[in-house]
Amino acid sequence: VRTLRYVGDHSVISGGNDKKVKVWDRRKLASGPVRVDEVYSSAISAIHPIGDRWIVVTAGPRMKVLDLRDASPVPVKAKKLRNKNGAKESSTISGITSLALSRLLLIANEDGNFFLVN
Repeated sequence: VRTLRYVGDHSVISGGNDKKVKVWDRRKLASGPVRVDEVYSSAISAIHPIGDRWIVVTAGPRMKVLDLRDASPVPVKAKKLRNKNGAKESSTISGITSLALSRLLLIANEDGNFFLVN
């Protein structure tokens, strides 16, 4: 497990080197995850909640937004970060957070750059 988020009263979401996002019911942890989604072809490095959706970030520079309420989740948005010159960013995303009272995301990468994404 590389990232873990506690959600609501009973849910925990994890992501890791196995390239999977797993949803767990904390009351039934011994039973295993209640949902498993393979989202990327590389390790999951961060999960960030926004309402009922989760932004899942790979070990690379891409991010996807998944709607985990859907029984067969399909990424509803994929985004490749671009630097100030418009070139695709290739550095690994290392952190992500949402700004209070907005739909903006603040994303940081391993090169020390920050991006605001709507």
